[in-house]
Amino acid sequence: MKKTELTSQFVAQHQQQFQCPVCGGGITAVTDATVQCKNGHSFDISKKGTLFMINAPVKTEYTDEMLRYRRQMLTAGFFLNRCYRQSFSKSVMVG
Repeated sequence: MKKTELTSQFVAQHQQQFQCPVCGGGITAVTDATVQCKNGHSFDISKKGTLFMINAPVKTEYTDEMLRYRRQMLTAGFFLNRCYRQSFSKSVMVG
């Protein structure tokens, strides 16, 4: 099952616990990857299965460029190799 489907299913089962951040109304419909309140405000579920019910942009200090470089570093395996080397050297010293 896709993440969007899992989130849709979860929200549908717990509709009474969600409230529209725009009007305060209850959630009345969960279809496909969209959640809708009784006044017609709708919110999409992302491909990753996240439901953002924020009605204003979030200010952040992170730039697209910084996130791109971070992803490059993480996918290059730098940290994975470093953690592996540290745990390996500790086990050799102890053992």
